[in-house]
Amino acid sequence: MAWLVGAIAVISLVAASPILSGLDGVTSQTRCAEPEPMVEVSAVDSARPGPLASGNPPVFIGTSPSAVVFVSPGEPKIIFVRVSDMDGDNVNVRWNFGDGTPDVVNMTDPASATQTVYVEHTWNPVIEQGVGGVYISYTLDIMIDDGNGNYAYRTSTVACYIPENYGPQSDIEIQSLAFVNDTVDITAKANDTEGEPLTWTFVFNDTVSDFLTLVYYTPATEPATWQWNNITHTFDHEGYYNVTLYVSDALGINQTGLHNTSDRATVVVAYNRAPCNTNIANLPEHPSVSGSDDYVDVSFYIEVLDIDGDVVTAAWDFGDGSAPETNSTSGGSVVYQLSQIHRFIGPGEFNVTVTISDGRPGNEVIEYLVVTIISTNIPPSVVLFSHLAFGPPWDPFVFSGTEVWYEATLIDAEMDDLELVWDFGDGSPNVHVNLTDYVDGNASCAVNHVYADAGVYAIVILYTDNQIGLFNHTREYYISVRVEADNVLPVADAGEDQLVQSPCNVYFDGSGSVDDWAIANYSWSFVYNGTLVELWGVSPSFEFWTLGTYVVLLNVTDYAGNCNTSQVTVEVVEVIPEYPVTLPAAVLLVLVPVLHYIRRRKWSQ
Repeated sequence: MAWLVGAIAVISLVAASPILSGLDGVTSQTRCAEPEPMVEVSAVDSARPGPLASGNPPVFIGTSPSAVVFVSPGEPKIIFVRVSDMDGDNVNVRWNFGDGTPDVVNMTDPASATQTVYVEHTWNPVIEQGVGGVYISYTLDIMIDDGNGNYAYRTSTVACYIPENYGPQSDIEIQSLAFVNDTVDITAKANDTEGEPLTWTFVFNDTVSDFLTLVYYTPATEPATWQWNNITHTFDHEGYYNVTLYVSDALGINQTGLHNTSDRATVVVAYNRAPCNTNIANLPEHPSVSGSDDYVDVSFYIEVLDIDGDVVTAAWDFGDGSAPETNSTSGGSVVYQLSQIHRFIGPGEFNVTVTISDGRPGNEVIEYLVVTIISTNIPPSVVLFSHLAFGPPWDPFVFSGTEVWYEATLIDAEMDDLELVWDFGDGSPNVHVNLTDYVDGNASCAVNHVYADAGVYAIVILYTDNQIGLFNHTREYYISVRVEADNVLPVADAGEDQLVQSPCNVYFDGSGSVDDWAIANYSWSFVYNGTLVELWGVSPSFEFWTLGTYVVLLNVTDYAGNCNTSQVTVEVVEVIPEYPVTLPAAVLLVLVPVLHYIRRRKWSQ
């Protein structure tokens, strides 16, 4: 880009980035320490004619540009040169900036008068990471010619100052105490004033030698921005360890001095210790229940301490098939009391186990406590045993072949369900009975049995409430039963025949029947109006309305099952001849039964 102001031509150009000397061997760009102030007044000039030159060569007027041109990287710089040609020729100005960008050529107007030519250029050196406070130099060559084979040259040095580069800041933190085989967090942070990419180097040392080096890279950031590069490490031996962090914003040989900061952190690694604990305690100390269905709540306590401050977990197993329970501390090197309340159903011995752990393999501690829960249950008792018997109270007996009901009455303080087994001692099958109902605190059980043969038999009642508690809850009740054979038949006596006037309520009388022991049953039967009538008892009654003669059969049975019969005739008539017929019917209804009763009494004497 060129423009003329009067006789002044201005050229503007932005150059591409050159390659830094020292990295790729290009000599057009040289990095050097900051030079002493340059005092040259003019650039180096030279002139020579070409082989076919004619006329006078053009010349540089004045000292611009100076021997040293100071520029800043990436910022445009305007440079000018004054030229003239005494022949009045147009002058060509060729600029070589020494940074590898293309040459720029300008042509002036006829230069019999001094012409000023301006050019704008930007030097963009490749700056090594972490490098600053130095100059990078370029050679600026300016060649002029008049088109007639006459040339002149001027050379300047371009000094591009790289601003000071500041090293990064960094910090590393690690816990002061760690445990063998634990994952240890290492926190590292750094920032760079220029926001350059950083190299992070972690060096692990066991106070004797370095045993591990880890290198990480992070990209560029905004200037002075903190960034973190946190890592973890597991130490497999106890001891003192130093972790040194080196952070650099430079590369290669430049990673020195302020450009390679270091920080160190120390950690003590030790073996973690298992938690400590006391024995298990329980309240109540002697728990009890009143039966197998009863329960008791027992509180268990244990004190734990973890010297390393770990969280401690207690896992409880109560030995009764219930699900395990757990509780935990909140950490720290203090004594904690852990407790559990558990409900036990029924009596028994229970192995209560608690496993104390800080969560680290091999640090489990197991405590045991055998808890005995007793039962205060009282066993049942037979308070009454009865059955129908014959003979004197001091020598009762029953008859063989006779069904006899035996009844036992029991009590149980807790009114538990009862189980009874009857053994009648004659080889017959045992009888099993379960009692669940109580009346006024008593449970009764009645069982019938027939002894086939005479003899003395021991009845054994085995009974239990199936509980565990005080004394033995499986008990036996014994009683001896004498069985007699009765082979004598009873003698049945149905009483005297009766003549009655209809209607009449006739009373039968079997009291005259006898047995060697006793009559067990009286049964009366006859046919009345075509229907069988049955009556029971010693003296039942029946009202006759239908005239006729009725044969009534009495069957008596003793307790041995022996039986005998007798019969009586009842004649029902309309009028009894020996009584006046003129009596009113109402009187007859009263007198006839009375007279019959008197007559029967007289006949029985």
